[in-house]
Amino acid sequence: MTAQRAACALLLSLSLSLSLVATRASADDESSEREAGVALQRYVDVLRRQDAQGIALSFEPDGSMAHEGGTPIAGRAAIRAFLDSFSSYRIVSHVMTVTSVAAAGDQITQSGTYAQTVRTPEGQTLRVSGTFVAAWRHQADGQWLLWSLHTASPRSSDGG
Repeated sequence: MTAQRAACALLLSLSLSLSLVATRASADDESSEREAGVALQRYVDVLRRQDAQGIALSFEPDGSMAHEGGTPIAGRAAIRAFLDSFSSYRIVSHVMTVTSVAAAGDQITQSGTYAQTVRTPEGQTLRVSGTFVAAWRHQADGQWLLWSLHTASPRSSDGG
């Protein structure tokens, strides 16, 4: 796996900042969107700490993450193991913006764009950007957990 591809894969888990844009007629949908926004902010917090276990626990037990063209990583244990393999990478900066939200019953889908700068263990700086889709499901205990997180990177460039 190239350093650039590794950085893209790392992006799956390393950043979401909150900027919800949505209008809903239903008070239930609006409430669900707010709750999913709070869940997203908690996810952002564990992402910033690069806490692989905390990130994995943000997913349903059989939830998955994938980068376009890559093999989906499914299940909390697999997600954690995958993220642990990037523990020597460091986030320099990251921005992800939610540009649309769709609510349907107990599910919320947030879509948006991202831009991230990562430092590799060798000291190389990588910049990746693209789009993401985060799909959340409301749990019986009241939590919102990710059942799917997908990213795509149409633009990538190495920096010095």
